[in-house]
Amino acid sequence: MLLSLLLPLASAEISKRHNSRNPNQHKSHSTYKHSSIQDSYNLQYTQNGVFDSIPQEIRPTEDTLLAKTFAVGTQNYKCIASRWELESVDANLSKDRHTLENVQVSYYFLPTKDPDGGQPTWMYLNDYSTFTGKPVAKSVVDPNSIPWVLISRTSGSTSGVMSKVSSVLRVHTQGGNPPASGCQEGQSSRVGFTAEYWFFTK
Repeated sequence: MLLSLLLPLASAEISKRHNSRNPNQHKSHSTYKHSSIQDSYNLQYTQNGVFDSIPQEIRPTEDTLLAKTFAVGTQNYKCIASRWELESVDANLSKDRHTLENVQVSYYFLPTKDPDGGQPTWMYLNDYSTFTGKPVAKSVVDPNSIPWVLISRTSGSTSGVMSKVSSVLRVHTQGGNPPASGCQEGQSSRVGFTAEYWFFTK
């Protein structure tokens, strides 16, 4: 069965995101041409072959692929106790590989973890619905890039597109590792990365 992708948005500039993710802030800084979700984008692969390149240990066991997107952004690190620690992420997701055209999803970290330990968050910019999750499995495919990761839902919207998402798979990563050099306490570093994010539903 051919799968559908979240219909892209023709957007103006996506404003820099703030710690508080208020939909009204997005509306005041950006203008979107809203569109509905429909089965109109052919991903050119079948459900049976979707996991061919994915390590067994990070495959969702009971979920069905809903959408596939491409991300461009930064992994943001801070020096804590003389070690680089991931502090946040800032990225845009679109249907087009490694571009900022037709941005559909904003990806960021909550300021603090939710009660179930989730912090990575994706917001669909058409309806501002969100999915928050936590990593439950990872695979180091390329030591020069951040791991491939399976993220399970911990919280999020109860309506809208993201309410349907049960898990997210980060794959085909490039870059994003913390600096190889040492660091001084409180020092920050933003490291560029690209990746694919696959959204799954029960």
